Amino acid sequence: MGDTDLPTVSPTTSSTVTINPSKDFDLETYISSYTSHTKIQRLLFIAAQCGTPTTTHNTQLQQEAYKICLEELRTPSGQNTQWYREIVKLIKEKGFHHLLLSGTTTGTDNDVEGDKWADEVDKRAKKHLERLEADLGMAKTNLIKESVRMGYLDIGNFHLERGELSLALKSYVRTRDYCTTSKHLLHMCLKVLIVSVLSSNWTHVINYVSKAEHALKQHMKHLGLEQMDQDHLVLLDQVDRIMLLDQMDHQRDQQQREEVQQVE
Repeated sequence: MGDTDLPTVSPTTSSTVTINPSKDFDLETYISSYTSHTKIQRLLFIAAQCGTPTTTHNTQLQQEAYKICLEELRTPSGQNTQWYREIVKLIKEKGFHHLLLSGTTTGTDNDVEGDKWADEVDKRAKKHLERLEADLGMAKTNLIKESVRMGYLDIGNFHLERGELSLALKSYVRTRDYCTTSKHLLHMCLKVLIVSVLSSNWTHVINYVSKAEHALKQHMKHLGLEQMDQDHLVLLDQVDRIMLLDQMDHQRDQQQREEVQQVE
């Protein structure tokens, strides 16, 4: 999907997962434990899987998932207009036009599809990016490594907030050449890991988990600490577990494809 990087399971793609929740299932309560990009990913996954069974309850759950996505993205501080537009497109394809008739999230009832909101956010974002790039250019001209590193970091954070994961990844990786301490390297690795997990770029995850572990050891050694930082260790362990789950999914899908081929 190019630079939009919408984290979703395609509604037209066959899936081995079918969601059949009980009627007592409370989506808002369930999704409240998620935040930011992960929250949108989970909601879109639920919406995509609910598109398979043609039951009234599942259709309502699918609509609720899309509605929460819109409310999560379209806020006064929201920046991710690309994902918003893609979700609006999905909603139209599903025929859920009534979800676009409420402007309560921004108070603009006449702006039924959020186009005005998205255009205004894009204009402000363009100006902000121009300032960030100008600051980075100045830092490069003055040959200040730390300022260059922070410049790339700020641009990476900007793209991450906008949902432009591939651009965020490029900026974070570029900070590597301007890292002067093990703490800087660790920070760079963690930023790359966050984006890589969000975009399911498992090759980067494998590479940067080991890099992060090495940087963490060097950082602890520099501080004279014998015991590893538990917060960072837990984070890296969680990334390892996510990667393992993805590998298990691929193995399961491959096994099912082989079974189908044998039947045929």
